[in-house]
Amino acid sequence: MNNLKTIITASVCAAFFNLQVRAADQEADTNIAQTCFECHGQEGISNNPDIPSLAAQQPDYMIHQLKSFSAGNRNNPLMNKIAAGLSDDDIVKVTAYFASRQPRSAGGNPVLASAGETDVETCFECHGAKAQGHRYTPRLAGQQPQYLVTQLKKFRDESRAGGVMNLVADDLSDENMEVVAAYLGSFQSDEDALTP
Repeated sequence: MNNLKTIITASVCAAFFNLQVRAADQEADTNIAQTCFECHGQEGISNNPDIPSLAAQQPDYMIHQLKSFSAGNRNNPLMNKIAAGLSDDDIVKVTAYFASRQPRSAGGNPVLASAGETDVETCFECHGAKAQGHRYTPRLAGQQPQYLVTQLKKFRDESRAGGVMNLVADDLSDENMEVVAAYLGSFQSDEDALTP
């Protein structure tokens, strides 16, 4: 009977300790992510149309982008400096934090969003049927439309390397970019991504 009490007590203590460790890990992840809050929002929802939302973004994509900023392969003076100051462990933690946040619609012009519905099919081929992304392919659903347009223009003029995206963007007019970005930005979540 004493052995059973000891086993139960040890199990309860181990479970409690495990919960404390997980809570401490989550707090550490949040502390690292705080650097990002001012621009990208505490929940990963940007209020600035020029800055991307990170909520529910693909972690492998974010890791790759942060390492590209750190190495200077992707140019943004602020992000280059911030990313260079992050360890590999910090990068994994911050991307896990934002990947776990709930996405929201960026809003935007409903008339443009409606017009973009017919032009967006090409995006779904790589970014998923709900524009949720896949591993190294970013989530586009709920993203800031102005940010998306800016990135598409950078792909088109090849000031941002993107392989396939450079080719895709080369075929898009400014108007196509505006309506597609408005449509993608209007998505609420993965569940209703096809009905803005």
